[in-house]
Amino acid sequence: ITITGNATDADNDMLTFEWTETTDYGIQFSNSNEINTTASISSFPEGIAVLEATISLKASDGQDSSFASMTVRFYNTDFFFVSINGTGDGLSPGNPYGGTINNAIAEAAFNLKTGVAISEATYNVLYAESGGTHITMREGISLYGGYSQDTWLRDITLYKTVIKDTSDNIGSNYNPSRTIDVNDGVTYATKIDGFTIISGTESSADDSYSTAIFCSKGTGSAAAITIQNNTIKTQNQNRTTTRGILLWNGSAIIR
Repeated sequence: ITITGNATDADNDMLTFEWTETTDYGIQFSNSNEINTTASISSFPEGIAVLEATISLKASDGQDSSFASMTVRFYNTDFFFVSINGTGDGLSPGNPYGGTINNAIAEAAFNLKTGVAISEATYNVLYAESGGTHITMREGISLYGGYSQDTWLRDITLYKTVIKDTSDNIGSNYNPSRTIDVNDGVTYATKIDGFTIISGTESSADDSYSTAIFCSKGTGSAAAITIQNNTIKTQNQNRTTTRGILLWNGSAIIR
């Protein structure tokens, strides 16, 4: 971020300048003693797509000093941005993507992103064994929810990102309908973080099964996932064939 300051002295004395950060995010200034500088941040806390920080400029003539502060926002260039009403390419918070979450994962991988930030809203998916819009996780692309549609600041309690399966597919015990699929090749490094995830509505058949997250190993390497800061719900809580998370020869870190 390029920052331009402005300061004058009533006596036309020589002024010195000092830029400082009043928050604690490790902001670096290209030259903290020049009136004009650039500010950057080398790393973001986990799950933070946009970081809001306060910086201050001190101007001094050697005897008296004055201060001015401002709020600046940095966006995480490792993230791909998704909004329910998005129309953009997803490469910045001001230009969010509005396609399916599966397509967003593919676009994130193509653009060498490691995270998909999904803003507050309810995102309906439809489970189907062929052609469904339920989410399939991809190694190295984590999903994060809980962002404001306006500012992209994150608060998973205030800004609810809901992913809901709207299908009534009759799944089986070993092949249930699911909202999110985790398959071979995915490891614990890939995360699902900050969502409310709701499984599909089962039919009245006694042999129908559904789950919110299904982690299953096929013929490849073991499927694994980190599931954190989520609320998992089912639409048929009275049925024993409804599960929140089903690990079928897969594994998960849940916290």
